[in-house]
Amino acid sequence: MSDIVDQKENLVRHRAHRWSTQFIERHPLFWGAAIVFAICCIPLLALLAFDTRTLSGVNVWVKPLKFFVSISIYFATLAWVAQQLPGHVRDGKKLNIANVVFIAAAVIELAWITAAASLAIRSHYHTELVFWRAIYPVMGIIAITLTSATAIYAVVAYRHLSPGPIRTGIVGGLGLTFALTMMTVGTLTGVGFDAPNPALQDVPRIPFFGWPITFFDQRVAHFLSLHAIQFGPLIALLAAGLFAPQMATRLVTIGLVAYAGFTLSVFLYTI
Repeated sequence: MSDIVDQKENLVRHRAHRWSTQFIERHPLFWGAAIVFAICCIPLLALLAFDTRTLSGVNVWVKPLKFFVSISIYFATLAWVAQQLPGHVRDGKKLNIANVVFIAAAVIELAWITAAASLAIRSHYHTELVFWRAIYPVMGIIAITLTSATAIYAVVAYRHLSPGPIRTGIVGGLGLTFALTMMTVGTLTGVGFDAPNPALQDVPRIPFFGWPITFFDQRVAHFLSLHAIQFGPLIALLAAGLFAPQMATRLVTIGLVAYAGFTLSVFLYTI
């Protein structure tokens, strides 16, 4: 009896290993980046526990941790999107060069934010030190480069995926992420929510996110914009599993329009 149980357990482990290996092998670059950035969260959690320094009432290591988590999820999503593409497209030379650029942009941005945290200074909207003030516009270009992956993959997915709910969810989610993020970032740059503000020092905040509880923050709209990339594929997979293709595509479209409308409503409310 025990031999049968052992054989079943070995079979399950073998299948799980084979599935995970094949899954990652389809896009090792993006999956590798996602895994590495996720692992980097471990030392950041340790620093968060032992380093008590704060900026605007928030521990200095919260911001790097949020960015590492977000960008890890970002590349995991892009890896899944890339896996839906035909092999000759996914493995194309031009697209893979672009992929390296996207990852390099992520590494630079994360290094900048982590370095600022280690010095207990602001990475965004920095006005005190000349060097940090000078590199802020450069980091803006780096961030746009990183976000442009959504626009490029939206175009590629539209061209090479078959019409249906999955293509609609992928293209819509990617497209919304790029368009809405560019909109919200432009406004956030002008407002400067991360800039020093004595009035916000003791304001109650939502744990981890750092958004003030007492009033709407434009960073909420920015958060929603960034995560349309996950919303689109998720509702597409759900709809495709429950409904016929034509109905599923319609429901995905309605969901994306509703998501965009809600994000725009939050954005306009906080201007």
